Amino acid sequence: MVEGFQFGAFDKPVVDWAAADADAKERCHAWGYTNAERFAGLQKICQERNGYGMCMQTEVHVTCQCTGPAPGQ
Repeated sequence: MVEGFQFGAFDKPVVDWAAADADAKERCHAWGYTNAERFAGLQKICQERNGYGMCMQTEVHVTCQCTGPAPGQ
């Protein structure tokens, strides 16, 4: 599963990783798994550039994997 957030060129994003991890874990529980783990680092994607090529809007994706017993086990 992928979670993400966006921020502008002049923003200094503050990410609540504990809340993001809790959200991922809750989604995994709904699918029958016991936990969720972040992996593969962050993926940054520029969504909008100005006329000088400067990124004005960035989207960041974090990939999570459900772990623990699979459904039916």
